[in-house]
Amino acid sequence: DNAPIHRSKTARKYMDAHLIQCLDWRAQSPVLNPIKNVWRLMKLRISKRREYIHTRDQMVQILREE
Repeated sequence: DNAPIHRSKTARKYMDAHLIQCLDWRAQSPVLNPIKNVWRLMKLRISKRREYIHTRDQMVQILREE
């Protein structure tokens, strides 16, 4: 993920010694973080059903269904 701690000399030395290969990709790429996409979809789907939510239990039910 290109975090500084993963690019340190110590980390690179360890990975080289243990033959660990790293993939090249941008740091914090949205493509690599699917939860953001999932939250966006959940918000869209729940907003379409907002008029049916009056209690906490109804909200929990709709979240589970979605």
